[in-house]
Amino acid sequence: GGKEGVLQEVQNSSTLPSKLLSQQVSLVELRLSKSLYLSKLG
Repeated sequence: GGKEGVLQEVQNSSTLPSKLLSQQVSLVELRLSKSLYLSKLG
């Protein structure tokens, strides 16, 4: 779809702070999922 391509372009051309923020969010999500996984094991 063309809309999805446009959305990706907008995200790619977004400002640096928002890119850093999204990276931090993904890192937090990774930590959360890891701790959830470990708690399930424990």
